[in-house]
Amino acid sequence: MTSIWKDFHFDAAHWLPHVPEGHKCGRMHGHTYRVLNDVTGLENPTTEILAPWLFEQISVDLPQLFRIEVAESATTGCVYQRDGD
Repeated sequence: MTSIWKDFHFDAAHWLPHVPEGHKCGRMHGHTYRVLNDVTGLENPTTEILAPWLFEQISVDLPQLFRIEVAESATTGCVYQRDGD
């Protein structure tokens, strides 16, 4: 069996148009975003808990989703996949 996977990163740029003139955030700048842990179901956000939680959230809009892989470092991660139909 062959599986294809995609690695996603959440980096974005923005500027704040309502800050005082000359404020550094008034210029275009970027951030690497992380989600806060105050999400129901993620009070203990280990990779083993995050993988199935993300799967359930994403599969609502992507019902053909079969597998998700979450890496917590370059060498460590967790794979969650739906049981065979």
